Amino acid sequence: YYSYFGITPIVTLYYPMYWLTHQLPTLRWAIMFYAVLAAAFTCLAVISGVTLLVKKPNFLMLCLSLPASVLTVGIFYTVQYFGIYVLPLVSAICFLMLSLWQGFTACRTETKWKMYAHFACSGLALGLCAGARPSIAISAAILIPLFLGILMNREEKWKQKLLKAGAFAVPLFAVVAGLLVYNQARFGSFTDFGAQYQLTVSNINANQLRLYAIPEGIYHYMLQPPDIKGTFPFVGFSWQGFANYERYRFTYPNVGILWVPMLALAALLLRTVCSGGYAKTPYQSVTALQKKAVLLTGFATACIVSWMDFCLAGNGAQYIFDIAPVLCICAAIILVTAAKPENELRYRVMWISCICSALMFVLILISSRDGPIHENYPLLYQNAESLFVFWH
Repeated sequence: YYSYFGITPIVTLYYPMYWLTHQLPTLRWAIMFYAVLAAAFTCLAVISGVTLLVKKPNFLMLCLSLPASVLTVGIFYTVQYFGIYVLPLVSAICFLMLSLWQGFTACRTETKWKMYAHFACSGLALGLCAGARPSIAISAAILIPLFLGILMNREEKWKQKLLKAGAFAVPLFAVVAGLLVYNQARFGSFTDFGAQYQLTVSNINANQLRLYAIPEGIYHYMLQPPDIKGTFPFVGFSWQGFANYERYRFTYPNVGILWVPMLALAALLLRTVCSGGYAKTPYQSVTALQKKAVLLTGFATACIVSWMDFCLAGNGAQYIFDIAPVLCICAAIILVTAAKPENELRYRVMWISCICSALMFVLILISSRDGPIHENYPLLYQNAESLFVFWH
């Protein structure tokens, strides 16, 4: 069965459903299946990350960050633009969030067998994420500071450390080994994921990582402004490319992820949260330094993946959701940490940013009329315009 990027959707949905029902799911059904799970795992990952790293979380800010995160990570984008390209994307988001949720939970679980189970589930989910879309799996690097803290804990015996590390690593390496064997069987090389057989608008085999493309990658995926219109829905993806690329670059409508108000505010508050009492955590096993490292690793990972995606793929809206999940997790932790009702102005700006982030992606999705939303609800655009442009 044809798979784009990896075989995770095949082994986790198509084959099991075929064995049980002797039928294959439609592409739209498969995307919706992973989208529902991804939304649940996103909320669980945010809650687990906040519980682990925020000493006194603000409940209102946590509640507002959940729908904003679900809309921003790209789940509804995949439902709107369903196709063979978005199936691996939504399945990768699903398994990444499952891995982060289980990883965060394992770091605060005291019962040993439950802890090992959480580590094993995290490692297995990360391997499946890599089998769907490897570029998204890089975002799991935010778990590294937490796992290093466990290995460097002098109060714990080496046996316990090795058991924890093995519980995470064995399922991960087993899945990765399976992927490599599959690559060898199908493409004739352990390291070939099938890129040389893809027929697209650019020669993928000629794409290489180039250091001088770092500014362009960060600009397109983080800073490229959206298309601001004077008519409803006022905002959309912008078509923007530079005239002085050193070679052909695939370009498609896109918007820099830091134009999302919640993520932009989190980037501005990053230094504040990493200093003073804000960096304290509710668990003695997790230090303030580890919390800083998690947040800094998240933003650094986003920059690295932005550069990699631009060099190897080009510029397109689909690729910003390689970095959106990790930034949403970090943003939720930052905003919930910094939300102090006594600072009234900042508190209001923060919860307004969450609402505006969700609204921004709703309007962007409405602006495109070539997806199933407008296909199934042809009057959606007119009704939405009547709702938002109420003064007409």
